[in-house]
Amino acid sequence: MFIDPHGDAVERIKPYLVDKRARVLELALELGQSQQAGWNPFAIWHLDELEERMTSITDSLAAAIGWSHGVNNRALGITLNGVRTLLELSLRLPADIKPTVFQLTTLLADEDWRNEVVQHLTRQTQDYWSRFAYKPSEFTPLTSLVDRLRTARSISALLGASVPTFDLREEMDRGGVVLVRLRGTGDLDKLLASLLVYGVLEALLSRRDLGDDERHRRPFHVWIDEAQIVDAAVRRMLSAIAEQTRKFGGRMHLLTQAPERLSDLTMTSLMTNRSHLITTSVSAEGAKRITREWAAGINPGTIQRLPKYQFVGQVRLDGQRSEPVRIGGVHLDELWADRAQPEALDALNEAIADNTGYQPLTRTLEALEVLDDRILAH
Repeated sequence: MFIDPHGDAVERIKPYLVDKRARVLELALELGQSQQAGWNPFAIWHLDELEERMTSITDSLAAAIGWSHGVNNRALGITLNGVRTLLELSLRLPADIKPTVFQLTTLLADEDWRNEVVQHLTRQTQDYWSRFAYKPSEFTPLTSLVDRLRTARSISALLGASVPTFDLREEMDRGGVVLVRLRGTGDLDKLLASLLVYGVLEALLSRRDLGDDERHRRPFHVWIDEAQIVDAAVRRMLSAIAEQTRKFGGRMHLLTQAPERLSDLTMTSLMTNRSHLITTSVSAEGAKRITREWAAGINPGTIQRLPKYQFVGQVRLDGQRSEPVRIGGVHLDELWADRAQPEALDALNEAIADNTGYQPLTRTLEALEVLDDRILAH
């Protein structure tokens, strides 16, 4: 998976993937899209999926809104119970009418709808909503975020499809290449990046079902460009991937122009669990933070004076970390010129549409319009 907040890098990469087109998927959020994949974090089929999915969705929403434990506890409690309710509902519904993130607004704002669906759920959930007393202002940030998602057609179609068109765990196991092209650095993009990172963590940890033999867990590399932006959105999840997923095949590569903007938790986790640390010229503060890991081996001024395409790196070789060494970069066109097939991009894009399960965007949005009613009718 390559998560690109701006989309430029994905366009740069694609000509080099033409010969691997049977393996390539792409999630894109662009204006004017006529087709879109479907990815529904609320679609679950087994009870043992509920707890981890509930936590990942709630934390993603909270991070996008800016809520934190100890400050927004009641709002977080409402969100957690709303997410749990929809996940319980998902277990009881057919695949084609499973709830999506957009049913959160219906659940919170439409008391009649809520009363109708809750009576079919667990006693714990019924008890919560029977004593549910609230001020609308307590969850207005949540419903506002969901409403904003609804106004973005490409995001609505992606998150509003009851039936997912691809499966992250399946792509990990088969060697899929998942390109993620966002639109910028807005809250909606951060939410999607957050949901994806949580999804990756959950999918990697689900590989427990393969036993404890690492040879059966195919490596899955997650590249995150502009990592400081994603780190702010996902909070502690980058550190969790670094600490918990290597034995399940997880490999994470973070690219950032501003290492000083990574959270202390993420930076500490990365430095503790890293295999490689490679840098070109960065800010004075960033250079200090990196060279601190190399003790007296390299001073910050050396890092700041590095020319373009020149790096200093420390790598793990035969289980041991090397001394920092200077590395000369090689341009993509020079290294992989024989692999680039820009003239065959149409064939690649057709394969991507098939692999990712693109559906007409208008069809998905039309189905979303009547999803509340179809759930009630069922």
